[in-house]
Amino acid sequence: MSRRFENAYALLIAVDQNREAAAALPAVAADARALYDVLVHPQRCAYRPDKVRLLTGAESSRQGILAGLDWLAECVAADDDATAIVYFSGHGHEQDGEYFLIPYDLDLKQVGQSAVAATTFATRIAKLAPRRLLVLLDCCHAGGMGVKDTLAATALHSAALPPTLFLPAGKSPATPLAQGEGRAVLSSCRPGQLSYLRADGRMSIFTYHLIEALSGHAQAAGGATGVLVSDLIGHLHRRVPESARADHGAVQTPWPELRGNFPVALLLGGEGLAKGQRLPDPLALPASGAVSYRAKLRGGGAIAHGDGATALGKGATLIGGKKRRRGDTETMREAPATVDDAGPARERSSSKRFRALFAERGFAFLDDGDGRDVFRLPDPTGRTGKGIADGSSDEAPQEKAQASAAAGKLGFVLEGPAARGLTLLAEGIALLVFKQFAAGDAAGAIVEGEKLEPLLAGEQTLAISVTPEDGLAIDGPHSRQAQFKDGRLQQAQPFALRALAGSAGEYGVHVEFHHAGARLYEFRLPIIVLPPGKALPAVVSPTIIDLDGLRAVQDCAEVGKPPLRRLRLKACFENNLLYLDLEDYVDGEFSNSVGGFTSSIDRARLDALRAQLATTLGANLYETSSVWYGFDGSDTTAPACRRALTSVARQFAQAGGVLYRALREDPTFCSVLDYIEGQAEPGTRLTIVTRDVSLPWELLYPQRFDADAPDDWPLQPELFWGTRFALETQFLGEGDYASLLKARRQAKATASLNLNPTITVDADQPRKVHDALAAALRAQGPTVEVNADGRNIRDVVVRAKTDATLIYLFCHGSPPPSPAAPRPESLELDNGCSVSVDQIDEQRVYRNAPVIFLNACSAGAFSPLSFTGFLRAFRRKKALGLIAPSFPVPTGFAARFGADVVDACFHSPGRSLAGLLLGFRQQHVRRGNPLPLLYAVQCQLDL
Repeated sequence: MSRRFENAYALLIAVDQNREAAAALPAVAADARALYDVLVHPQRCAYRPDKVRLLTGAESSRQGILAGLDWLAECVAADDDATAIVYFSGHGHEQDGEYFLIPYDLDLKQVGQSAVAATTFATRIAKLAPRRLLVLLDCCHAGGMGVKDTLAATALHSAALPPTLFLPAGKSPATPLAQGEGRAVLSSCRPGQLSYLRADGRMSIFTYHLIEALSGHAQAAGGATGVLVSDLIGHLHRRVPESARADHGAVQTPWPELRGNFPVALLLGGEGLAKGQRLPDPLALPASGAVSYRAKLRGGGAIAHGDGATALGKGATLIGGKKRRRGDTETMREAPATVDDAGPARERSSSKRFRALFAERGFAFLDDGDGRDVFRLPDPTGRTGKGIADGSSDEAPQEKAQASAAAGKLGFVLEGPAARGLTLLAEGIALLVFKQFAAGDAAGAIVEGEKLEPLLAGEQTLAISVTPEDGLAIDGPHSRQAQFKDGRLQQAQPFALRALAGSAGEYGVHVEFHHAGARLYEFRLPIIVLPPGKALPAVVSPTIIDLDGLRAVQDCAEVGKPPLRRLRLKACFENNLLYLDLEDYVDGEFSNSVGGFTSSIDRARLDALRAQLATTLGANLYETSSVWYGFDGSDTTAPACRRALTSVARQFAQAGGVLYRALREDPTFCSVLDYIEGQAEPGTRLTIVTRDVSLPWELLYPQRFDADAPDDWPLQPELFWGTRFALETQFLGEGDYASLLKARRQAKATASLNLNPTITVDADQPRKVHDALAAALRAQGPTVEVNADGRNIRDVVVRAKTDATLIYLFCHGSPPPSPAAPRPESLELDNGCSVSVDQIDEQRVYRNAPVIFLNACSAGAFSPLSFTGFLRAFRRKKALGLIAPSFPVPTGFAARFGADVVDACFHSPGRSLAGLLLGFRQQHVRRGNPLPLLYAVQCQLDL
């Protein structure tokens, strides 16, 4: 029988949540709970549960931390032979040479007053008087690869707290230490280093190896029955650097300060590790009866035993512990029941804070006090008893059957005490885990699709990217690489999901599956956030998501057939914080990733940058020269034409350079831009994935080019992103890509040319160009329909009266005049005939998933940056996406360029639409014409 490690106390502090959202660290709670479990388990460290206090969430406030230290001081003051552990996991902050611990109730405007000064923390600890004291500090968490990468969005400077604050170097204790006494302080890393998560993202490397050492991995087999502080330090010093190097290619070295050597725990419940005994899994705790409980009896018989256990009911028998009167609940709280012999198998997470309720036939289950069945204890015959809390007797078998049905399937589930299935408590935090379910696993959603089948038939990599809707937040990495081998997912992939304050109802997480940089599927994972005070459901049924028929996305890439190098940049706002995630794929294999939350670019800042661009590149861009009226791009050699094109190119460089520098001022955006500049060779396919960030990426110019630059200042048009990269934008959350591409591939190639008849320039050039285009297409095979009156064009745009696979709209466009005086965006189709975005009939959909070329030319300050409403409307009408100019384009050139692009779309099989536009830009720029830089591809398609 195991024994207890008497006279031992522990205060565990994990600041997982924070009033300042960017300072939250959701994953550290898992560290602290795992440490708590191993400390109190009778077959591990054997601390008594009532002598270990765990502070997480709101309990880890400044006052809560100081009150916890007061509690620990009272405990050790009353015990002459006390051993004490203080564990802190959260952010450390350094400011002007002074260190702080960041609590739950941080106020960024008053960091010095709201945070816990390290000197205050150290002084409180110095006043503790146990014979043995161990302080563990995990305060410098890594961004990107660590539990949290949004610290840059605050004014905090992450820092490891030096152990010398608690044990000054070279300072000896006032009195010599007796044998078995001492103090030790251990920080998870040294100055300038970071504390990293394990590769599975569920625990920090430091805490995992700490638990490993406490579970017998630090001692030689045979003899030892306790864990010495020197065992911990030696084991952590060996294993932490190895794991950080293996998992992240990084350096992390624990930083110890030690005065004396002393035991801090029992080794495997005091039994020690026998020679030849297999080392235990540090996180898989054996079954134990160590449950604090209140027992209610229906019928007769002995029902409870252990210190503090309570027997109620006529004829009840209490074995051991204190007898108490019916109303004496204080006794139960002061002396919780503990049972040190091995009990029936049960879930480790249910070992505390539950009542045990017994039914008449002698079996029992634990209930959490709110009437929810948490797990069942079988009777001696091995049968499971009938629950007596809320819920039917069939709930457990039903859930077991559902879990069995999910075995071997891929899917998602929320894991943690604040979640069940895909349901999350109000302001709750949980891990959203992509996994291959085993028999008995609870499932939230099962995903099925043809494109996933090759993953289960070989050695492949699936990239997973998640984007939360407003009301939810993802803390830490937003994308992960799932490795498959021999038909099995090698490791589950977790994402830390948090429900924001005030959220209640159905929200969603947009999930992308992609392989070798090419998107396979996109879908929305529904997440239910419960109102405050409402309990989690007892039983949940998994959702089946058919990726081939429900909100899915597939492009032409096949699993196992990698394309050339690709970059994918996800840029999405999450509750007014811009998150960037750049992934690099080389020869189809994931190579690297860069990103995180920006600290200086919010929605207002992005709107201001776009407004500045619209002013610089508006309709007056072409007023300084008369050549534009007849310019179609075919001849750029005339001196006046050369001067006009050079002037426009210089304005493009000025605007693109200003935008580039403004983005680069943000440290996260700077790291993304620098990576692209340094790693991406010309021709790289760069996919921008977003739902709310529209920028003229083609105009980005990485060199400074001032408005007052002299005429001989060198302009390098080959540096524009639009002439270097095959750029395409994918918008999340709109449309049904799987059925769209299937319909498109099955349809006959058809062009619908829709031409505003009132747009005329020199010698009726647009009409002649488009007539020639229609004749050329008809001669080469594609079906062509031409509409040159407002009524017919309106039928195509509003009522989807066409079978086309490409719809070409040559018209004028009018954006909203200003945010202060909003007016719906509109397209001018003919004299007296226009259509606004709110007039689009989204119930009437296109049959063949067309690409829409919205060639709306120079009718004022028009930009599809403000035309995202049309993009969404067309996507909902089952269009695949858009090609559109970002700013005004001279009418003659718009007609000529549009006709060339449409013709090439029907005669460039196997080429990406983004690559096609890149070729046109490069061709024109070489001839001195920068105007094609104004055209953007707003979909991902291989022709």
